[in-house]
Amino acid sequence: MTPTLHDKLHTPFEDCLPFDRSKTGVSEAFFVSGDPNPDRLQVQYWVRNTDQHVFGRAYFGKQTQGPPGHAHGGSIAALLDEAMGIASWVAGHPVVAAEITLKFRRSLPLHTVPEFHAWVERVDGRKVFARAVLVNEQGDRYADGSGLFMVLSPARMEELQALFLKERA
Repeated sequence: MTPTLHDKLHTPFEDCLPFDRSKTGVSEAFFVSGDPNPDRLQVQYWVRNTDQHVFGRAYFGKQTQGPPGHAHGGSIAALLDEAMGIASWVAGHPVVAAEITLKFRRSLPLHTVPEFHAWVERVDGRKVFARAVLVNEQGDRYADGSGLFMVLSPARMEELQALFLKERA
């Protein structure tokens, strides 16, 4: 029997647990992975217990199209940005992106479910440096990402959470 999209997205990674969005303090504020529209980007995140690295799978639906039949580079960039940010939060660093860099290696066909991996490479004061890769089932890379993220001060974090709660009211 051919696995369904749901099966592909939700198959656990070894030694990983599903990512708990509530640990970020803003469980509904996910531009990339929060849209339930099956024609857009569908994402499932997992966290490896041993090192807190983030793993996942993403489905690129027809509304992510850039070049005919392939995902738009912006949809790939958004996914890797969010994955690196989540990896930073999981590692205990509440951050926002300051700079991201992507290297596109090959075109990503629509209606596929590639895997990604994101992790914190190093921390220097308020600066968190993260990396991510997006690969097909054979491990061939579609894109590599690196990012500089800045840790939010407790006061700024409280301010952003208050704004988020106000918008939900």
